[in-house]
Amino acid sequence: MRKAIGVLFAGVLLMAASLAGTAAVNDYAWFVIDDTVPGAALLSDTRGAYEDYRLPDGDKCVNAWAASTGFFFAYLYRGSNLGDNCYTVYQDGVRTYTLRFPEGSAPCVEFSLTPSGGLCTLEVASPTEYPRIRAEALFGKRAQATPVAFLFNRGASYEVRADDDVYPAVDGQTRTLNYSGTATLWKFGKKGAAPVGAPFVFPFTLSVTRVAP
Repeated sequence: MRKAIGVLFAGVLLMAASLAGTAAVNDYAWFVIDDTVPGAALLSDTRGAYEDYRLPDGDKCVNAWAASTGFFFAYLYRGSNLGDNCYTVYQDGVRTYTLRFPEGSAPCVEFSLTPSGGLCTLEVASPTEYPRIRAEALFGKRAQATPVAFLFNRGASYEVRADDDVYPAVDGQTRTLNYSGTATLWKFGKKGAAPVGAPFVFPFTLSVTRVAP
């Protein structure tokens, strides 16, 4: 098991630093979820690119950044306590993503999802579900594989974590993660993170672009 708890706290601390006004140490970022990938398990909310709110065309709901260490993190419900509420843009007050799982897989059972066409679908579509995305080494000095996870809350904190590190394709300041392997659902409790059930097929394509402040 990877150092899930350490990574979780690292993400929290880095976000806290950003919100405290020291965001200049980090680069901003924007990202695109590719919905056209056949059998994609990760789908966007069809509202276009997810752009950090500080960019010229930024989205008030999105805080996306890349640390000097290469760590990339994004959360999609910005504004609830910053005096810049994303409800002014979206009625539901959050940017969302959708996760699709094979029928009978652990997430389908864990979240009591109804299957259709061999798949069950989980839309992370509420500010209280805290949709987040993490890639731990996406912008290192040299292209290297990175762990990737999609985080959310459903009565507890969960993440869908790719079972294998993903090698990004590099194009200038853009990194494209094209994954065709399996993932595992992890649940966080008092004793840390634990896997829920067996791995399942989870292909996705995600492109992240870094922008200097």
